[in-house]
Amino acid sequence: MSFFSDLSDSLHNPDASDSLLDPKHFLLPLLGGRFPLEAATGMNGRVWVSTKETKQTIALLRCIEAADPDGGGMDAARVKAFLDTLDV
Repeated sequence: MSFFSDLSDSLHNPDASDSLLDPKHFLLPLLGGRFPLEAATGMNGRVWVSTKETKQTIALLRCIEAADPDGGGMDAARVKAFLDTLDV
């Protein structure tokens, strides 16, 4: 299930994408340990994701927003706890 297919439908969040560009950031490995995913993060602040199921895409996007420094800034432990409450 691909959620974002082109530039007009991508998530645009420069702060979140800056974090995801860091190869040491915890979020994508944490999520990838739960379900298969593909993600692309552009230098322009856009993030594209693809998962097999819609509920996984929704969970991935909610976790990106939760870990965003401007949207709550959850750390790895808090994102993991949040992810445990979701049906994925």
